[in-house]
Amino acid sequence: MQRSLLLFKNSIHSKETLRVYQYSLDKFLQYFKLRDYESLVTMDSNMLQRMIEDYVMEKKSQNKARSTIKTPVSALELFCDTIICLNDFIPIQKKSTDDFVCVKPQTAEKLMERGWAIS
Repeated sequence: MQRSLLLFKNSIHSKETLRVYQYSLDKFLQYFKLRDYESLVTMDSNMLQRMIEDYVMEKKSQNKARSTIKTPVSALELFCDTIICLNDFIPIQKKSTDDFVCVKPQTAEKLMERGWAIS
């Protein structure tokens, strides 16, 4: 399994939310003919932002309900927050909740030393 998908799945606690969010991500990948989740991770952040905007505008042009548009955007937002850290930040996992946060490398070291996070 791709690491990005594994991290994403581990950040979601509800089985139903995981099912819906993974379906939403799969539809996004299909829409843009992307081969896998890793292609989102390695993509330029500006390009990804434009793709998300285009995807939302396409859904709006199809007269989709707001909730139908919000779900895939929420899935993409969680994926990006979990996997993709911008501006030299790195993802670390909070030990007590298994949630991921983006922090500076020096902050990650301190948090791991204190037992707050795991690598």
